Amino acid sequence: MTDNNLGDALHQWNADHLTSPPAFDSIRHHVTTRSPLDVPRWSPAKSIRLAAALVRAQCRIVPWQIYPVSLAVAVLAVVIARALSADGDASTAISGFCSLLLSGVTVTVSLALTPEREDAVAVATPLGPETVVAARLALVLAVDAAVGVVASVAVALVDPGAGIGIPQVLAGWLVPLAVVAGAVTVVSVWSIPWVGALIGLVLTPLASPGMSETPWFIMGSVSGVLWNQLTPAGLLGVGAVLLFLAVVSARRATQWHPASARAQV
Repeated sequence: MTDNNLGDALHQWNADHLTSPPAFDSIRHHVTTRSPLDVPRWSPAKSIRLAAALVRAQCRIVPWQIYPVSLAVAVLAVVIARALSADGDASTAISGFCSLLLSGVTVTVSLALTPEREDAVAVATPLGPETVVAARLALVLAVDAAVGVVASVAVALVDPGAGIGIPQVLAGWLVPLAVVAGAVTVVSVWSIPWVGALIGLVLTPLASPGMSETPWFIMGSVSGVLWNQLTPAGLLGVGAVLLFLAVVSARRATQWHPASARAQV
């Protein structure tokens, strides 16, 4: 077909399908009417309401087992710390208490990221996997932190003569909390939650405060390695980096790993 024939065909199609040109009023209406996409930015109050709604939705979606698990581990940690402090070894009692609390964090985080339940929040709302992971992680850590603070006060007050101070106990598990939770989250979203739980359980005694040598305690010789080598400030920095990577890489992880996609998107 030559250019002239193509041009004739186009003119014929226009003549057959086009009616009269649009009226001036119609053109003016489209030009002056505000676009539905031209909307004002959300106010801070609306952003807060949306965040609160997301947290409430996560409370319904996150497996209910995280609440009894967190409470049971905290009670067990208090009992074990009381037994270890009976010999007057406060460092061993604190290390054992902190290790058990962090082990509970490992379990609850991995439970929260399990792909066994469909995430109706991400399906029903225009939120990316980064927001969902961040909200779910914040909820779980808030539960663990609240239970842990109560347990820390209890273990310090149950035997005042054992030399276990509340600030010392709080620092012992709050400082490495981000490292353990961040490592579990990164591995869980890129792999599967039970692998993240295993990594967290191995990392827990290394990041907890060191204890005295106790022949009957299998991890006594390696406890506190990361705590001593990185220092508490270093642990906080590494933990912040891990948590940041866990959240910002959630979208890429869900695209790469189908199991993670069922959990976060």
